[in-house]
Amino acid sequence: PTPHPPLAAAALPSRPGHAHGTHTHTARPLTRGRSQPPLAQEFRDPAKDASQLSKEQLVERMMMRFIVEALYCLQDGVIRNARDGDVAAVMGIGFPPFRGGPFMYIDKLGADHVVSRLKALEAEHGAQYAPPEILLKHAKDGTPFISSAPEPEA
Repeated sequence: PTPHPPLAAAALPSRPGHAHGTHTHTARPLTRGRSQPPLAQEFRDPAKDASQLSKEQLVERMMMRFIVEALYCLQDGVIRNARDGDVAAVMGIGFPPFRGGPFMYIDKLGADHVVSRLKALEAEHGAQYAPPEILLKHAKDGTPFISSAPEPEA
């Protein structure tokens, strides 16, 4: 599969990273009015301005986008089960532990609620927020991603 164009460009040899003194990430938080790092400027959509969004709106957009990717990982067999996905997200890439992982978070919110929010975001921002089939099935059936039963030994 071909990587998403912005991600492919971010990995170009012209961006070898911190070890070569050419990293694009800034360690200090950006504040309004301060310029963005070069990578953010390069891939920012000029037609959309998120500067007036509340913190809660920004968090929801990021969380829902993460959830979509986690769901595709489960749907496509990249991860064995939802529990593995939750552990990997929290321990491996810093998903907020108080949310329990993307699948526990879906269960907490309710799959039908997540579908509703994703459809609203999809209508406003495009297909990257389209709810995956596995989520639609769980919402229709009313089944959680994480059951209270112990996982069988592999």
